Amino acid sequence: MDWESWNKQECNILTTDLQTCSDCEDIEQCYQYQSWFTKIPHFIIDQMQKTVSPAAFRVFIYLNRRANFSEKHDHYGMCWVSYKEINKSTDISVNNMRTYMKELKDKKFITLVQSQRNSNTKFTTTNCFEIIWMKKLLRFKGMAQSQVA
Repeated sequence: MDWESWNKQECNILTTDLQTCSDCEDIEQCYQYQSWFTKIPHFIIDQMQKTVSPAAFRVFIYLNRRANFSEKHDHYGMCWVSYKEINKSTDISVNNMRTYMKELKDKKFITLVQSQRNSNTKFTTTNCFEIIWMKKLLRFKGMAQSQVA
């Protein structure tokens, strides 16, 4: 079972009573995916709840979930998703997505770089999102460590 299949299954940890899990043939693979999580510091959540709309907050949570936070990765804190993908997970209208992206950018929670290309008379847009809070947090951590040393 790959991550996409696990993420779409009906019997995930949120919808099951866990009694049926012991009978499942995919229990070992399922456990592997249950260890994935999104980690956001409390002060970021507290600050966001006061400064952005609930819809923008839902978009932000989704972007954090999709971002790569492996410090060894070249694309640290970044993700590439379409507005349609965000819509599928959040039920936020694609037509309103620009409003919420602007809100998150204006509050300096994300950056967004869009690029367009033309392939056979069809324009496609690629969205590259960067989650700002984690990079700031790492910078603060480095500053604190250098003062202690």
